[in-house]
Amino acid sequence: MKSIEKFLKDRRLWLILVLILAGSLRLYGLTYESLWNDELSGIVRASFSSLKEVIKYSSKDTHPSLYIITLHLWMKTFGNSVASVRSLSMLFGIVNIFLIFILGRMIYSYKEGLLSALVFGISFWHIWYSLEARNYTILFTFVILSYIFFWKIFSSKHSLINYLGYIISLLIMMFTHYVGIFIFLTQIITAFCLLRKNTSLKKIVISQLIALLLFSVQFK
Repeated sequence: MKSIEKFLKDRRLWLILVLILAGSLRLYGLTYESLWNDELSGIVRASFSSLKEVIKYSSKDTHPSLYIITLHLWMKTFGNSVASVRSLSMLFGIVNIFLIFILGRMIYSYKEGLLSALVFGISFWHIWYSLEARNYTILFTFVILSYIFFWKIFSSKHSLINYLGYIISLLIMMFTHYVGIFIFLTQIITAFCLLRKNTSLKKIVISQLIALLLFSVQFK
């Protein structure tokens, strides 16, 4: 009896169960719907024989090309079946759930992090976007990562890894979807508003400017 109680009190168990539940909900509907226009458009652009061609043609698209490049490499390895092309988004969707747990635990506590992961795990809209061969769950991954590094720096954890992680997260976020630019803007506004309370955030503003400069190179 005590061993069962000890087993149930293991907090790692509950996180694993949440991730298994989330993965099961996503895996169940992976091939339920047929591919639709936007998915097919992305698959066609990712299907060129060489990476050079993919970069060339995706650069003319209205969306950033990072997802198409990633999908191209994924299809080269796992094929272009419905299950294969959607599994990339599904896997990033599960990563989203783990990362939202990390963020919730950092800001509040283990309990809040676990609850956040559970809400994400059973969320209809998140399940929906996890089952589309589109760039949304990759975007979510780096949005959450950027906030994780933002919070670490805000909490006076000024290591080189945190600053590099923050800059890289911002760059991948914006190169994945232009919505990432608006997320980036909210973080810039937040940083400036908090500067009065935490002057060390000047470094975070510098990190944001570096990311913005590197992102703007593509428009030259």
